[in-house]
Amino acid sequence: MKITDFISFFIAGGLLGISGQVIRIFVGLTKTSARNEPISFSRLAGSVTLGFVNGGLGIFTLSNWEPNFTMTQEHFILLISIGYAGTDFLEGLFRSLISKVGGDNDPKTMDKPPAQSNEAQLNNNFNNISAFETSFAHLSNTEPTIAYSPGVNKSVISAHAIDVIVSILKDSTNTSAKITSSARTPHEQAQAMYNNIVNQGVDAQKKLYGPYGDKVIDVFIAQKAAGKSHIEIVDAMEAKIIELGPGNVSRHCADFRKLVVVDIAPSSIANKSAFVTISNQYKTKGLLSEFLQPTDGDPAYHLEIPNKITITA
Repeated sequence: MKITDFISFFIAGGLLGISGQVIRIFVGLTKTSARNEPISFSRLAGSVTLGFVNGGLGIFTLSNWEPNFTMTQEHFILLISIGYAGTDFLEGLFRSLISKVGGDNDPKTMDKPPAQSNEAQLNNNFNNISAFETSFAHLSNTEPTIAYSPGVNKSVISAHAIDVIVSILKDSTNTSAKITSSARTPHEQAQAMYNNIVNQGVDAQKKLYGPYGDKVIDVFIAQKAAGKSHIEIVDAMEAKIIELGPGNVSRHCADFRKLVVVDIAPSSIANKSAFVTISNQYKTKGLLSEFLQPTDGDPAYHLEIPNKITITA
């Protein structure tokens, strides 16, 4: 992640954290007014600063440091809740870090009695817990959302395929995904292959595709060596794809009535490890006929879903 991305993320999260802390301040001022107590402006400034820091740190726990992280409505709510929680969030974060290095097993702290809390602290803790419970209850009851990159053909993605994707998201505790590609025409496939060769190199694409795809890549190599233009190279690759049979070159060109093929942007998946685990389980069950990920040489999460519901063109 670039320093500019880091700063932008931290500021965005910080502003949402301030929003949560402002809600908490409003509640506190209401109580203070009812008790005729003086307002501490230094304490208010400290609370706003704390909310900003919490939100700034919280956004990185949600984004997993991905520069292309897409923020959803649920993320907004969580960051506001993190800002509202104040010191409780920092305490939980540090406890989590300490537990990873064995801090919870320190005999010096295991038997230490909890600190006594006054009435105000108990009220604050209750408010914090309520805020988080409300946020996570909202998340658990929210259907995962699916976004689409510009140009993606949604009409070839059946309701059954969407149900499978949503089910994977639910089982892997993910709230959203972005589909970057679906069924492709021979021209779209040629353009996609051209872009991937330029961005990732010939060797990487040779590892990804089979013998038919390799012949299309060979056309790219020959056309490039001959000094052909971008358009000329893509046209030549398209002609080769049609000659070989589009479905033989890529599953993206297969009959979408029988097989729905989609690519999902890794940056749109928050819990990546769980997504990969659940997707492989779905493949074992037969709900996916193929699943590929960046470690397999594919730039996206590539899902092939046998279509149980016939859709018309």
